[in-house]
Amino acid sequence: MARLLFIEDDERLRAALTQSFMDRGHECSGAATLADARRTLAIATFDLILLDVMLPDGDGWDLLSELRQSGDSTRVIFLSARHRIDERVRGLQLGATDYIIKPFELSELEARVEVALRREQPNGVLEACGLRMDMVTRRAHLENGRLDLTPKEFDFLASLIRAGVGNVVPRMELLRHVWDLEQSPGTNVIDVLVARLRRKLAARGGPTVETHKGVGYAIADGSHED
Repeated sequence: MARLLFIEDDERLRAALTQSFMDRGHECSGAATLADARRTLAIATFDLILLDVMLPDGDGWDLLSELRQSGDSTRVIFLSARHRIDERVRGLQLGATDYIIKPFELSELEARVEVALRREQPNGVLEACGLRMDMVTRRAHLENGRLDLTPKEFDFLASLIRAGVGNVVPRMELLRHVWDLEQSPGTNVIDVLVARLRRKLAARGGPTVETHKGVGYAIADGSHED
C-alpha cells in the first residue's frame, strides 16, 4: 500500500483515479486546487503525488518547485494535456519522476505509478508500506521510530522494496545479492532471517515478508497473512 495524492481539478477524473487506485490497495487523497494541495501537504506525507499542470489558482510547476526548494523529495508524476517537448523537459528538470500526457490509458498510468513507487528517491531513500530505508546511512524507520536491523536484514528488505510491493524476488537472487552465494548453501539461512525479520516488523506494526513457496519472497502490508 502506498499513500497517493491526486491534485487534479477535473472532479470526474480525480474521482475515477482515486477509486481505481484504492481498489488496488492504495490510500488515496485528492485536491482540486494548489491551495487545497498545500493545506493537505502541510499535515500529511505521501509516497507519490500525481499533479496536474494547469490548476484554477496556478500551475503545478510552482508547487513542484516549492517542494524541491524545501527539500521535499516526494516522487511526483505530472498529468497534463500540455504535450510540447519543452514542457515535458521542464517538468523533469524541476524534479518530476515522470510526465504523462492526457488523455492516457488507465493501464499505462497504473504501470507508471508502480515503476515510480519502486524507484529509489534522489536522496537515496526507499519507501514502502510505511517503512523508510535510508541507503546512505543504512538506517530503517517505521512511523513509530527506528527499526533496528542487521546488515543482512537491511539488504534483504531493500531488495524486496526495490522489486515492489507484492512482487516476488526469487530465493536464488536473494542468496546472490545478500549472501554473495551463487548456489544454495544447503542450509535454512534465509528461513532463519525471514522469521527474525517478521518478529521485528510485527512487533512494530510494520509490513510483513510473504513466502511464496518454491519461488521466493515479497514485501506486503502488515494486514496480509502469510
